[in-house]
Amino acid sequence: MSVPLADTGDTKVTLSMSEANTYADPALAEKTYTSTGTYTILVHKSTSDKVSFQVTPEDAVISVYDKDGERLTPSADSPDDL
Repeated sequence: MSVPLADTGDTKVTLSMSEANTYADPALAEKTYTSTGTYTILVHKSTSDKVSFQVTPEDAVISVYDKDGERLTPSADSPDDL
């Protein structure tokens, strides 16, 4: 699922999901139920673009991509900055 974010401010994303299923109990095998839920995610855009990662193992690789799917690489002048 891809959700476009607002250029500034917050973006509110609401998801509604449901799944029909049957009971595992043999006494209720003929009955069905539907689980439903509504979830709201609020994305706050930050003016800062600083992020840090703590990974295990220490030699793990983190890749960061821009909105177009292009991998970001550090500059020679600032190897810790993307």
